[in-house]
Amino acid sequence: MQKEKIIQSSLDILHVSIEKKMNEITSSGSRVS
Repeated sequence: MQKEKIIQSSLDILHVSIEKKMNEITSSGSRVS
């Protein structure tokens, strides 16, 4: 159970960082809201 929680939290962190990167790319490139 503990292992699954650690994996889930690391996946969440990865997802957040990817979203931030995508936001940076879209905001610096063409403005898509």
